[in-house]
Amino acid sequence: MSYINEPQNSNMNKTGAHFSAKSIYEDALKARTPSPGRDYSDLLHDTSSNKWYPELGESEEESDKESPSGSPNEFGEKDIEIRVKLLEKQVRELEIELSKSKSESNFAHAQLDIIKREKELHVSQHAKEKLNWERDLRELQERLIQERKQFNDEASDINRQLQEMQISFRTLKAKKEQQAEAFKNRIREDEERFIEVVREKDKKIEKLIQQIEELAQQPRIRAAKSEDKLKIEPKKKKPVKKILKPQPLSPSRSRGNGKQKYISEISHMIVALEKEQAELKQKVKDLEYDSGMERDRRKLKELIKRNEERLNEAIAIQEEMVKVKFLSADLDYS
Repeated sequence: MSYINEPQNSNMNKTGAHFSAKSIYEDALKARTPSPGRDYSDLLHDTSSNKWYPELGESEEESDKESPSGSPNEFGEKDIEIRVKLLEKQVRELEIELSKSKSESNFAHAQLDIIKREKELHVSQHAKEKLNWERDLRELQERLIQERKQFNDEASDINRQLQEMQISFRTLKAKKEQQAEAFKNRIREDEERFIEVVREKDKKIEKLIQQIEELAQQPRIRAAKSEDKLKIEPKKKKPVKKILKPQPLSPSRSRGNGKQKYISEISHMIVALEKEQAELKQKVKDLEYDSGMERDRRKLKELIKRNEERLNEAIAIQEEMVKVKFLSADLDYS
């Protein structure tokens, strides 16, 4: 605030200087005023008095030039009047400067008050902001501590769960390996058993095919004999209605019972093949969940395919035997 107070101090210094010069000048006049009846010529022509106020010396010279024939008393009174007027003029100027300096001082004081108030407002605002920042900082620190504690707890829980999962994974892996080994052994045993069953079924199917071929040849021979007999026999009389009596089964009937037995065997074989087919399909479905059983799964699929082919062959044989059975039955009744 020094720049505001500088004009005031300079004006006050000027005013003090003028007032001190005026008082010194009046004191000098009183000190140098001669006693009544003394000659004033030495005082008038004394140039040393001009050192108190330089402008007064110039006025004396001008007054001497204007009124050279004036008396000493008149010259002294005029000089005093001139000096008094000059002093009054200077006093008025000093009053004007003093009023200006007062107004400037008041303005400076007002500015100073405004600046102080603004400063107080800024200080109070900064203090409030500081308090708010400190409060927010404390809240953030407390929140950070809580979140760090919560994070540490969660991290410890996750580590514990991870360890438990690793232990359970190792246990489950060992168990799965044992189950996979057991599945492999069982599949190997089932494969061997299935191969053996297929071999036995193949033998039975071949035997049944031979028997079917033999049975298929017999009706043809009988049909040829019946045709020859019809050519030789004479014309028959009109048929007479006879009462049918129960008779024992003929050899052809016994042969029909043998065919029925073969058909039932083939039916049982078809049922067994269908059952094995369903079991193999279920095993393939169980192995689909294990990625390490691809080779065994392919083997089972091949076995299922072969079993399906055998099953179709057995069904075809069954249908053929049924046809042969009905054909032989028609020939027997004829």
